[in-house]
Amino acid sequence: MSFPYSDDERRWHTLSFETRRLFGRRAVKVMLDAGMTCPNRDGTKGYGGCTFCSAGGAGETNRFSPEDLLVQYEKNKEIMRKKWPDSLTIPYFQSFSNTYAPAEKIREMLEPFLGKEEVAAVALATRADCLQDDILEVLAQANQRRPVWLELGLQTSNDRTAERVNRCHTFQEFADSVYRAKEKELRICVHVLNGLPGETGEDMLKTAEDVAKLPVDGVKFHMLNVLKDSILGREYQTVPFPLLSEEEYIDILIRQLEILPPEITVERVSGDPMPGDLLAPHWVLNKKKVLNHLKNELIRRDSCQGRKYNGKRNE
Repeated sequence: MSFPYSDDERRWHTLSFETRRLFGRRAVKVMLDAGMTCPNRDGTKGYGGCTFCSAGGAGETNRFSPEDLLVQYEKNKEIMRKKWPDSLTIPYFQSFSNTYAPAEKIREMLEPFLGKEEVAAVALATRADCLQDDILEVLAQANQRRPVWLELGLQTSNDRTAERVNRCHTFQEFADSVYRAKEKELRICVHVLNGLPGETGEDMLKTAEDVAKLPVDGVKFHMLNVLKDSILGREYQTVPFPLLSEEEYIDILIRQLEILPPEITVERVSGDPMPGDLLAPHWVLNKKKVLNHLKNELIRRDSCQGRKYNGKRNE
């Protein structure tokens, strides 16, 4: 079986393939911490943040957060260039919600990167409820100079689960924000988290089905990582709850990939927890093994991303 969005044995639409298609060569994300917070942390909507999120706001791999953004960028860029010396860069504002600030601050935050020759695009991780009209206008203006990629944390389309993990907004609110952002011609990547407490395999498939109907450009799939410095981690240490095995995760992930449109970029299929922060499951630490497991299982099943996609998307 051939898959048109791959130039190797992987049967899903990888970010490396997509950046080569868009920019002529690989572009890699350079992690940045802009010192943001979230509305479900500061009391605007709630306290404590999403229960699976650590005190680092999902930016655990960023090593230079106390420093100026350009200092962070240059240091992390050099780390990336050791592995991919000829790559372009995508400055990635990763920690917390990076549109949760006045519009002018967002403009100032982006400005130093928009004129850099090696910058292919800029990416901002944020929440769907942090995209007010003035923020979207700033992003639209920046998008005229460099492509702006938004990464929106959905995790699940199940509102019951979302309430359980303290997300503090509904799936309908998420979908509404996606449509508003697409009106500004912004690229959107959705974060999906498999294995949340209480979710069934059908719940996880339903999330993929709901995402497949939206006008999004990318998806990141993660297995739930139970981190020590998180509300969920403290719950797990008190009363452990069941987690997906590697085999269960791969099976669900393949079924999710099969119903996604093949043109959607799958930016991640596994996360990168810091070993010292992780309580469970430990199998996620061997990322190469997980990737090979996924690749080989897709080949064994003679399947690929989009194999069961029904062709219906809401524009």
